[in-house]
Parts: sequence; structure tokens; C-alpha cells
Amino acid sequence: MNFRGSDEAVSEAVGFILLTFIITLSIAIVMMTGYQVFIGMINEAHMQNMEKGFYLMSNNANKVVLFESPQQASELKMDGGVLSLKNDGYINISYWDNTGFDFDNRSIIALEYEIGDEKVAYIMGGVCKKEGSYSVMLHEPLIYFNNVGAQNSTLFMSLIGYQNDFGAIAGTGIAHLTFTSPYYSKMLSTIRYPETKNASQVSKINITMKSDYNYCFSQYFKSLGFNPSMTPDGVLTMERGFNQPITLYIQKSLIAVTIS
Repeated sequence: MNFRGSDEAVSEAVGFILLTFIITLSIAIVMMTGYQVFIGMINEAHMQNMEKGFYLMSNNANKVVLFESPQQASELKMDGGVLSLKNDGYINISYWDNTGFDFDNRSIIALEYEIGDEKVAYIMGGVCKKEGSYSVMLHEPLIYFNNVGAQNSTLFMSLIGYQNDFGAIAGTGIAHLTFTSPYYSKMLSTIRYPETKNASQVSKINITMKSDYNYCFSQYFKSLGFNPSMTPDGVLTMERGFNQPITLYIQKSLIAVTIS
């Protein structure tokens, strides 16, 4: 009998083990590659929903900032990230008018959602998204340049502060946010407007700021005609001169936000 040429010497157990090994290895490879892609797709979809939520929230919050409403509410659906109110840096505004040189400054407070290396923030009335070192503007801030020429042009800047302390929440579920104006008297049904600085005949403006969202603000101010530059220590400088003097309005306002 020729045992070498006989299939009867092949073990069914060995074949079964080899087949099981191949299947297990294939599943492991798919899990190692496909699972990460799957999780990435879920996180990306969640961030897109969060960006839309921040866009809608900024419209509501800006109604309070601009005294169009004493109170507004918004909801954000969280999925494992952190929502916080944090100090994000500062902004200094220097300008030259017919009386000489003057300046104004304010701390920058950001209402920010962070998950992984992605962030989205309501900051200075606008919405910015940040991934790594790159940031992009999703909703323009409360900074407007109305160029009508012949000494009638205006630059309006709203510098928003928060009346309440910083805080943060994390986890999943719905985060409820309520924005209220400290200038509104419920008893008298009146609004006490804060003072807005008004400088006429402004011939030059220089703005310096430092924030996690410097890049998106540099691009926004560039669209307004400013010349942005970045120092080695991360300070953004933006300046612009005007052939025809303009009027500068700087509004410092406070809001309060409750997160639950």
C-alpha cells in the first residue's frame, strides 16, 4: 500500500484548526482596520451635529448680547465630550483718532465643546472649529465693518464677557443652556444698556489677540481689510489704516449662561 499518496493520512482536525485560524485572523484584521474607521465616522457625524447645534446656539446667545431678548435657551446633544466655559486669552484694541491714541482690552471667554483632538467654540459672538493647530470660522463673530465711504464707514466690535464663574460638564445626553442678560429688570420690564465706546475720525486700528482660535480670526479680519501677522510666541497682530477716517464702536456687554 502506498501511504505517501493516500489522502487517508490527512487529519480532519488539522484542517479544521487551519480553517479556524484563517477565519479568526481575517476577523481580527477587519476589526483592527474597519472598527477605527467606523468609530471615526461616528465621531465625525457627532461633530457635524454639534457644529450645527453651536451655530443655532450662537444665534440665540447673540440675541441676548445685542439686547434683542432678555433670555434664550438652547440644547446640545453630547456624546462623551466636555462642554466648558473657559478663559481663552485676550484681545487688545489700539486706535488713533483726532484726539490721539487710545486703547481697549478684554479677556476672551469661550464656550467650548471638546472631544478627542476636535473642538468647537462659541467665541466673541461667532463659532469656530479647531482640529489640531488649524481652526476655521463656522459663524462670523459680532464684528462688522460697514464700508460706505466718505467718512461714514463704521467698524462695530462686540466684546462679550460672562457674569458667572467658569464650569464644565461631561458625558452623554442633552445639555441645556440658558443665556440671560444682567441688564434686564424683570420687575420694571426695562433694559439698562451698557455704555458703548464711540471714537470718530479713526485713522488707524491695531488689534492684538491671543487665543486657541487665532487662525480663524486672522482670516476673518483679513476679509475686513486688516493685515494679520503672527509673532513667534503665538500673538496675533492685525492692523489697518484708513484713507478716509471711520467711526469705531466698541460694545462691552455681559451675559450669564447656565449649563445643566
